[in-house]
Amino acid sequence: MVISLYSISHEPLPMFLLRRYLSYVSESCKDKITKLKRWQDVNNGILARVLLLEGLKRYGHNLNWLPPINYGLHHKPYIALDVEFNISHSDNMVICALSDEGTIGVDIEKIKAVAISDFNFQFSSKELHDINLSQNPLREFYRYWTKKEAVIKADGRGLNIPLNNINVLQNSGSIFLDTQWYLYELPIDNEYVGHVAVPAELTHDLKVDYVDLTSVPYPLLS
Repeated sequence: MVISLYSISHEPLPMFLLRRYLSYVSESCKDKITKLKRWQDVNNGILARVLLLEGLKRYGHNLNWLPPINYGLHHKPYIALDVEFNISHSDNMVICALSDEGTIGVDIEKIKAVAISDFNFQFSSKELHDINLSQNPLREFYRYWTKKEAVIKADGRGLNIPLNNINVLQNSGSIFLDTQWYLYELPIDNEYVGHVAVPAELTHDLKVDYVDLTSVPYPLLS
């Protein structure tokens, strides 16, 4: 089963909520988050971890606080449970994708104006053709970009994999070094584009839920 939980914040979290959510994480994590300078980074940092805790509860782990987050060889985060997860944030949105059947990667991007030609080297000629001929080239650029980012995050080697080494296929998949991945497009918000990547043999339905964490304590965490 693949679950993606996301939340959006447009202003600093109320202090009572911030304190409440910080009580769910370790002291080292709390220290890291509270040292951030921008309120957007503080919000995204704590909300990502609350979403992870909520996701673990949906897989049957009755937890009152978030287990320690560890990091693998290439700094991919993991926890000592039978659930894989990955986190992404952009602007005011944060998303946590989870799977109990194998590795997973997620990338979300807010659509902002960019000079697409500056990134030509990251795409194949076929991908560039699709982007440039699209009715909405900017959105298509971000669709390809988030697919590639989700794959390298699922693989675990992150930026050690050049994006132009990933070939995005027409049937919602991609291939990297003979490994095939399946990609889910996230139906979230017209201002954002995002994808979740899982091994191709694990193509199950994706459940996407919005979780409001910005006004009152979320019920399942109370």
